[in-house]
Amino acid sequence: LLLLSARTALLCSGFSCALGELTGAEQHALTAVRAAAAAGDRGISATAMTQLARHHLLAGSAADALGLLRAARTAAPDLPTATALELHNCEASAFAQLGRATEAARALDLAAEAFTSAEADRAATGTATDPEAYRRFVAIGRASVWTFLGRPAKARPQLAVLANSLTASGSSTPSPYSALWFLYVVNGHLALNELDVAADAVHRVRALTGELPPVLASDLRHLLAPHRHERLLREAADDLGTASAP
Repeated sequence: LLLLSARTALLCSGFSCALGELTGAEQHALTAVRAAAAAGDRGISATAMTQLARHHLLAGSAADALGLLRAARTAAPDLPTATALELHNCEASAFAQLGRATEAARALDLAAEAFTSAEADRAATGTATDPEAYRRFVAIGRASVWTFLGRPAKARPQLAVLANSLTASGSSTPSPYSALWFLYVVNGHLALNELDVAADAVHRVRALTGELPPVLASDLRHLLAPHRHERLLREAADDLGTASAP
């Protein structure tokens, strides 16, 4: 029952994050950590702590995220491949937010190694339903790192990989995370001053998801707000609607 509770809480945490509801996502992830620890399952505990670290990172608490990632590594030194990929990606972004470029680059290398392992044996990772999932995680990690470090030009190829994989013709059903992932795309192109591409990304995520979750729509409007004097971005913001997040 404890393991069932932990897995259910992890699922709830993931869906809350996909909706942009970070407070609820953190609460569910913390529940998963406690249930997994009580059950004595180190792997699930590490996965839950990594997911909790991601939520802290999205909320702008990079130092807290690094502390949780260290705890996850201690809890289960031999991490499942999918968890290792997420952990190293998260760690890279946290180091980048703190301006620690060398450590961020090393974490990206470790994420790439985990990606290679995942490609070799997807079935062992538990996420074999989406063959593009790992490629998206790698793209997100690299794009966010270079954007945080003030080198958005190095993020451009990853932004293209991410946007194209999410909307490619014949691709699998969009992930619940699709709207959240597009935030990285829009933010990256705004940093590059590629306003037309950023506007196109907003329209693409709107077309892909239909009605965006209120919190994510609010986050996108916040990103676009400083550029509303530009016609293309004003139209993109209007495409998101006017409802405010609760």
